[in-house]
Amino acid sequence: MRSNKDTIISAQQEVNLKLFLHKVFINKKLFLISIGMALLLAVLYIAMTTPEYEVSTSILIDPSGSNRMLGESQYVEGGVGLIEMEKNLYNEIGIIKSFSLINQTVEDLGLDVTYYAGSWPKKREQYGYFPFKVALQRDMPQLFNVPFKVEILSNRKYKLTLDASNFEVSNPRNGTTHEVQRSIQFSQEYAFGEEVINEYFNFILDTPNYSTNTDDFKGEELSFVIHSSEDITKGLMGDLEVDNIDIQASIFRIVSEGTIVAKEVAFLNKLTENYINNKLNARNDIATTKESFIRNQLAIITDSLLNSELSLEGFKKGGNVIDLSATATSAMNRTQRLQMSIAKLRLDIQYYNDMIQYVDSCQLNDLFRWKQERGSTGCTNRSITRSFQQPPYSLEP
Repeated sequence: MRSNKDTIISAQQEVNLKLFLHKVFINKKLFLISIGMALLLAVLYIAMTTPEYEVSTSILIDPSGSNRMLGESQYVEGGVGLIEMEKNLYNEIGIIKSFSLINQTVEDLGLDVTYYAGSWPKKREQYGYFPFKVALQRDMPQLFNVPFKVEILSNRKYKLTLDASNFEVSNPRNGTTHEVQRSIQFSQEYAFGEEVINEYFNFILDTPNYSTNTDDFKGEELSFVIHSSEDITKGLMGDLEVDNIDIQASIFRIVSEGTIVAKEVAFLNKLTENYINNKLNARNDIATTKESFIRNQLAIITDSLLNSELSLEGFKKGGNVIDLSATATSAMNRTQRLQMSIAKLRLDIQYYNDMIQYVDSCQLNDLFRWKQERGSTGCTNRSITRSFQQPPYSLEP
């Protein structure tokens, strides 16, 4: 009973190191075994667990400046324009994390094919430096998640081996996969660059475009695995983090995690490159559409001018050429003559109207009577007749 009380140590009491060491010495075997097992588990964990790394990059959205104050919409009431611009930022985040953009990056880098060197438990994924590279025939069926073993025979030939059962095969016609409940054993030699054709897989295995030393992989088992690009894309979408670095900034920080640093760096670089190129391509498409419209209009105008030119040329060749200066001079002379004729006719009309009034004013009976009484002076019938025969003026040029 007393020994149980001695082993109870309260928070206010000091530790009895002598008693503690005495108990450790008594149970030293148990302590040594537990410490050894813990060290062994730690070593196994370090040896077998693949380390993961975090890689990040940043990208500036809309450097023109209007979106840099978007964060104020979280504090300022109203401002529908700020809210709309903030939504644009969230749209850009959605585009960066979209399936189409990530899938495009996966296919550009060939991330749906993973390469391995070594055997279990030292089997490690390789990226960036490997003695061969696989180019998939994406319009043909492919075998997923099954390792293909490659034995390099020479600089020109290799041996491909496959042993699998209950595997999945893609159907590129409808974009689906189906499971095959059977076993397959395959072993055949090929030349690098030769197409490998089978009812379940189609690809070309070739040497990379950079120099490699096969001695670096001597004694290691080389293999590769083909994955569904959709599965790889979905996995990257879940691991990818995109967020603005500050509440009032339009600079995004993109973070990705993976077991190979070079692979994650290449993925982020290609992702941002595709994002920027897609933006530029969209703007180029708009500019190209406008340019095509302008070119079409210019083509229409050119055709019209060409038709006019051909018509004028045909008119000239037909002998219908007109001297415009001579024609204008002739028309002016004719106009002048017509104006003079009009003036003469107006004067004649006025003259004859005056004579008619004069005749009306002279009463012929009184005139003859007055002539008999006064003599031959005055208004006579002969003078009247003479007046009608010849006007007292002339407008001849």
